[in-house]
Amino acid sequence: MKRTIAFALLAAALLSGCSSSSSIKNLDAQPFSQMAAQSSTYVLDVRTPAEFAAGHLSNAHNINVESNTFTSEIAKLDKQANYAVYCHS
Repeated sequence: MKRTIAFALLAAALLSGCSSSSSIKNLDAQPFSQMAAQSSTYVLDVRTPAEFAAGHLSNAHNINVESNTFTSEIAKLDKQANYAVYCHS
């Protein structure tokens, strides 16, 4: 439940202030991998630091969804950028 709420907050933070052309897409592994490989995509891994350290996608940036600073870190991201968000579930 906590992760679901945090993911909803993440989505809201990323979309606030964006144009109406922005969208959220749930992707299977292959399309996600293709999107993440694009140089214009910022790969955001929201798992814990321990999960991230155990293995992560190349070029991924970790912002811990369970951290007290999660909301402020997400708020710093470019709202016009394309993101591939990876989480545990």
